[in-house]
Amino acid sequence: MGRMNTSHIFNLVKDSIRNHPDLTIRVPGDLRLVKPSALPAWWSRGNNIALSSVEIDKLPVTAHAGQESPTNSILVIGANCVTGGMVMWGEGSVVLLGDHVRLPASSIACGSGAKVMIGAHTASTARAQINARNGGSVLVGERGLWAADVVLYTDDMHAIRDVETGRRLNGMGGHMVVSDHVWLGYQSLLLGNVGIGRDSVVGARSLVRGTIPPNSVAAGSPARVVRTGVTWDFNDLP
Repeated sequence: MGRMNTSHIFNLVKDSIRNHPDLTIRVPGDLRLVKPSALPAWWSRGNNIALSSVEIDKLPVTAHAGQESPTNSILVIGANCVTGGMVMWGEGSVVLLGDHVRLPASSIACGSGAKVMIGAHTASTARAQINARNGGSVLVGERGLWAADVVLYTDDMHAIRDVETGRRLNGMGGHMVVSDHVWLGYQSLLLGNVGIGRDSVVGARSLVRGTIPPNSVAAGSPARVVRTGVTWDFNDLP
């Protein structure tokens, strides 16, 4: 398929990261339309767009059971990406994976008005779960490192209500920012509105809500900062 004008996608990314100076997300280069045979039949009927930097024989994208198939939605896959299944539904969902994003055996779900954008060279050991819904967003910067079974959810997916009033008590559609070069430990859970600063580390099995400043180590459930003034290195050296 031929190359296409990607100015709309550039603007989407620019608007998403505008207020986050430590967050780098780039639109992959040399994007072209994914061939129709690589996509489910319902994809083109909903005025959706799928773009990739490389030829793709099959995109593992499905519609959410019991929800409307996605419409006016965008899926962008950079070069040399590894991912598991993707589920999209509703109006205007956006999933963008930068070059060399490696999320083996992962699950990415994105609903109406929600965004999942992951910067280049972010990698998981295995089985990452990402779920953005109800207009929420998961924005992840470049060069992140995730251990196995990391979970990022913008909300609880189901309502908890006050018995007398029926008012929803738990939040909906949180906005999550994981800045560049953040290390997420084994089975860490990020839930709702989360902001993690550049060069920080989240300990294994931590529950993160709220903000973790740059150059910090946070651990526990709920996670709290246990050390500041740190960075980390991919190389396991003295």
